[in-house]
Amino acid sequence: MKKSIHFYLIVLLAVTGLFASCRSVEKMAVNKLSDMLSSDSGTGAFTRDDDPRLIADALPFTMKMYELLMDMNPEDPALKLAAGKVFIMYANGFIQTPASMMEDDDFLEQEMMMERARKMYLRGRNYVLESLYLEIKDGEQLLEMNPDGFLQEAGKDQVDALYWAAAGWLGAFSCNPFDMELGQTVHLPVAFLFRALDLDEEYGSGSIHDLMVTLWASLPPSIIENALLTAPEAAGDFEQKYYDKFNVSNEEEDRARFHFARAVALSEGMNPSTYISLATSYSVKNQDYPEFEKLLSRALAIDPYEDPDNQLLVIIYQEKARWLLDHREDFFLIDF
Repeated sequence: MKKSIHFYLIVLLAVTGLFASCRSVEKMAVNKLSDMLSSDSGTGAFTRDDDPRLIADALPFTMKMYELLMDMNPEDPALKLAAGKVFIMYANGFIQTPASMMEDDDFLEQEMMMERARKMYLRGRNYVLESLYLEIKDGEQLLEMNPDGFLQEAGKDQVDALYWAAAGWLGAFSCNPFDMELGQTVHLPVAFLFRALDLDEEYGSGSIHDLMVTLWASLPPSIIENALLTAPEAAGDFEQKYYDKFNVSNEEEDRARFHFARAVALSEGMNPSTYISLATSYSVKNQDYPEFEKLLSRALAIDPYEDPDNQLLVIIYQEKARWLLDHREDFFLIDF
């Protein structure tokens, strides 16, 4: 006997419901995993570790997982921001920093690692920018046509993204300052940092100030001036008022040392990167070895386990500080 049309409709509806349920469960799982990886506890699983080699080996798989999840969940700004952070941290801690400590005979290998770090920085920066584009209406077009308007649309909730986009951008530039195409845009992350500083001066226990030390010490004044002119309201107006408020002169070194002091105060002296930033910039530039040694000794005196959330970063930067002291003759024209 032939089955009725109603029977087939019931079967079709049941099968459709089953597949819809599977897709729903899959979506829930993707969202749950995305939320976990984009949370502080997700990144904390790496920064709370005390074995850099373990994390260096584990991160590549995690980074590809981020990219897979972003393909499945492309409208999640928090996931894109978290992915961008991981790529930028990996580029800094596990590619550029080891490359900077290689011997002169390994020049070709160092050059390849720096190029790899540059690409990784940009990959992370792009993910962070995509996060901002999802949160700021017409963000991509606005940044291209009107950077000042784009930055004015950013609020305190976007400070994290502004900081990390700038960190990735400037990190990529530091790997190859002769990249002319990138050099034409490097004023934009400077404007990002001034906007972030305006919105949340204490962000990340002084993280913006830490980056500002390097900015004032290494970038040509013309780039900083271009950033302020490109974003006159979001960055330019704030910049002069901010330094006037703290009676800081227009001299680059005075401003770098001001940010150094603020970074140390806000981190309670727990960030070795801040000491390394000043030591490798103005201590070397001024050929002030006693200051160089004092700063790096302060970096090495930090107990990595006193701040569990950042112990991995402390350990990595302390390794850099030891290397700098061991290679002091490469930076100072004196006999040791």
